Formats: sequence, structure tokens, C-alpha cells
Amino acid sequence: MHVENNFVGLLVDGSQGTSNGAHVVIRDSMVSGNAAGGILAHSAPGKAPVFIVVERTSMVNNAGIGILANGPRATIILNRRRHLAQWHRHQRHQQRADHLVR
Repeated sequence: MHVENNFVGLLVDGSQGTSNGAHVVIRDSMVSGNAAGGILAHSAPGKAPVFIVVERTSMVNNAGIGILANGPRATIILNRRRHLAQWHRHQRHQQRADHLVR
């Protein structure tokens, strides 16, 4: 699945209902270029829970928030950290650059 160039990539919102909630799995996907965020889970006290599993998914160039679980009944599990690979690569390059500057 490609979720690209939207305002919000994926928003799962349980804050308005009292059902059993939403269970979402995102696998082998790309979430990129979204203006307000990549993957957002939102819940409120006493409202429906939200549960998202993200597996082998790349998160690139999302403005605002990349991944956010907001509320007492919102959960996001990150599995097989492909979506974090770019951050780690950037961090290693920055550490090397910092070492050279010192």
C-alpha cells in the first residue's frame, strides 16, 4: 500500500465511538510526503480503543508527526524496524560529521 502526499497519511480515530474499536495492520507499505503526519492513532477516555501494527513499512518525509499514538486507549506496535532505518542512517552520518568537526 502507498499512502503518499495527503494531509494525514492514516488516521484511526476511536474518540467518537464506544464500540470494540479498530484493529489495523499495515504491512510492506510506504507512507510518505503527508503534510500533517504519517500514521496517527487517537482515542479518548471511555471511548473505543485503537490498535495499529506497523510491519516492514517505510516512513519517509512526512511533515509534522511521523507516528503518534494519542490517548489512553491508543496503541501502535512497530515491528521489523524498516521505518526507522533512514533515521539511524542519518544519525550515524551526523555522529561521523560531529567527530570530524571536533
